[in-house]
Amino acid sequence: MDHTTTHRAASDARESAAYADHITDELHRYEEHLRDVRGLAEGSYRNRTRIVGRLLHKKFAGRPIDISELRAEDVRRFLADQLDARRTPSNASQLASALRSYFRYRATCGDQVGKLTAV
Repeated sequence: MDHTTTHRAASDARESAAYADHITDELHRYEEHLRDVRGLAEGSYRNRTRIVGRLLHKKFAGRPIDISELRAEDVRRFLADQLDARRTPSNASQLASALRSYFRYRATCGDQVGKLTAV
């Protein structure tokens, strides 16, 4: 591996880590909202954060989060994938509740998420 290739690989790794940090930061802000504003218990906000984290990683892995890029079809596909892995009424309810909660949070941040919430 030459110097240019090594440098590019290191740069790509740093960029990918920075984007992962964007997701981590977003999840921390959401968790704080759930805990401090909504008053959820630790188990509840951790479960919602875990689900939302999977959605964000699926859509925004390797790049910054831009909620305006999230489409209803992305949410449908995410839900279908999650339900294929575990098709139970309680899982469906947890997924729907977590995503609705996250989209309400994003609405308080000024994002237009009505079409996402409708899914």
